[in-house]
Amino acid sequence: MQFVSVRQAALALLVVCTLTACGSKSKEQGATQVAAKVNEEEVTVHQLNGLLSKANIPAGGDVEATRKQALDRLVEESLLVQAAKERKLDRDPRVVQAIEAARREVIARAYLEQIASAQAKPADAAIREYYDHHPELFSERRIYSFRELAILDGGDREAAVQAHFEKGGSMEDLVASLRAENARIAANSFVKPAEQLPLDAARKLQGLKDGQVSIMRRKEGLVVLQIAASKTEPVSLDKAKGAIEQFLTNKAKSEAVAAEVKRLREAGKISYMGDFAKDAPAPKAPEAQAPATTQSGAVEGMEQGIKGLK
Repeated sequence: MQFVSVRQAALALLVVCTLTACGSKSKEQGATQVAAKVNEEEVTVHQLNGLLSKANIPAGGDVEATRKQALDRLVEESLLVQAAKERKLDRDPRVVQAIEAARREVIARAYLEQIASAQAKPADAAIREYYDHHPELFSERRIYSFRELAILDGGDREAAVQAHFEKGGSMEDLVASLRAENARIAANSFVKPAEQLPLDAARKLQGLKDGQVSIMRRKEGLVVLQIAASKTEPVSLDKAKGAIEQFLTNKAKSEAVAAEVKRLREAGKISYMGDFAKDAPAPKAPEAQAPATTQSGAVEGMEQGIKGLK
């Protein structure tokens, strides 16, 4: 039998107790219909709709089945909370502490969601600018057929590998020579469109022709990536607009949240006490730094957006 952790139980208590309280208030106000009655407690349609609003129902999915599952979940949680209260688990110090931690987390998240939701949608000019600045993803988008060669512990071979290709050597010849030296290598081939690549890689590869290679240093060695073949499949601004708008919206929300957390930290009076004083973060430079955007994050959501345009 699997047991629910204290934190999971606390979250269930917090959520269901909150929902039950809301249901009681709604009953008094006559504003919400009752979906189920669990002993003396009610599960309301309002609670059910709130849970369904967070469900990821796929297109063409069985909405009624999902609705029933959500109601059954609320009923089971209510039963569990009632049983826990009978055993006075809601007074257990660990549960009380976990409920308080969950309450703080929910409130803090609600604040950040409010900051994020206040961000305006990007203007058409900003969408156009992003489109124009990333031809590798849109107007000059390519689908690549790659040949990849990983040379493990091959950091000291970079110059030799580079010279090999500068002299017109082939990937086959390189593999043969490395095997003759008993080098640890791993070969692979795959196909990827530009939007599935890290943004800096997509930019770099955009300037290469079929047959050319890119040599990248990794912690475990070298990676030689050759464009075996490619084809251009551009995406127009009209078709890309939705994906770009979503990306820029998410980026603005992320930056707004990071800026607000930074502002609160700078405005707040934070003192680390006792043994934690030595681990206090060093004062930051006065100039604000924009939140870093990871390479993969730079095209987050773009892949699905473009796929939907095909």
